[in-house]
Amino acid sequence: MREDLSIAVAQPRCVAHDVAGNAVAHAEAVRAARARVVVFPEMSLTGYELDAELIAPDDPRLQPIIEACADTGSLALVGAPVPGPGNGPRDAPATGSQTRQTQQSRHDQHDQHDQHDQHDQHSRASGEVPAGGPGIGVLAVDGGGARVAYTKVFLHGTEAERFAPGVPGVIEVDGWRLGLAVCRDTGIPEHAALTAALGIDGYVAGVVHADHESEVHGDRARRVAADHGVWVATAAFAGGTGGGFDRTSGRSAIWSADGLVIAEAGVAPDEVARAVLSDRAGTGRG
Repeated sequence: MREDLSIAVAQPRCVAHDVAGNAVAHAEAVRAARARVVVFPEMSLTGYELDAELIAPDDPRLQPIIEACADTGSLALVGAPVPGPGNGPRDAPATGSQTRQTQQSRHDQHDQHDQHDQHDQHSRASGEVPAGGPGIGVLAVDGGGARVAYTKVFLHGTEAERFAPGVPGVIEVDGWRLGLAVCRDTGIPEHAALTAALGIDGYVAGVVHADHESEVHGDRARRVAADHGVWVATAAFAGGTGGGFDRTSGRSAIWSADGLVIAEAGVAPDEVARAVLSDRAGTGRG
């Protein structure tokens, strides 16, 4: 039987473009979380700024996060714009884990709009961004360093003018297979289906939603849980994050495979919600 997996969703304070300061806030969240896996929002290192500098895995400003992960044994899934390849298969293992890949302007307002243009989005992004272009990524950070684990598949609006779409991916941590997603991905049922087809125990996402959209990620999480029988962890921004998001939703949370909230943060920056997933329990506990 696998060991239990502790997971946290964090919503650290963010100053747009201040990568060094934001990295310190991430490190504080990792230490506070006391979890094996800590999930952060979309573009959490830079704020949701589509012109933000790309963050390479060897960027020295990541060092506070690396040190916090080394001290706690955590794996942090950090949001950042990353250099290419922005699409195609990629192997990005983290210490004690394996990553496998197969196969937005203000964004994410209505699932219905996302579903209508999902196929057009792929061709538009591919036409405007060269293969191997940058992506809206997830950096897997542990005590040994950082790696690009995933890049957003379903780009939105002007995101596609700079970034290339990725492919569905899974990261394995201590025997638990976690499907990865970034914001609009969660609003496209096809994304969850393709990711679930890889074999997953959970679906983890970083998002940014405005304060009046606070129910969006909960609705999507419950849908994923119902459709695929997996638990869901979503980290959402709290406070301001740039890119027109002066006030964001917060309320990062973790849901059981039954769609029940196991743990939930409030609306303030720097809050963390934590749960423990267990084969013995069958779902998880806060």
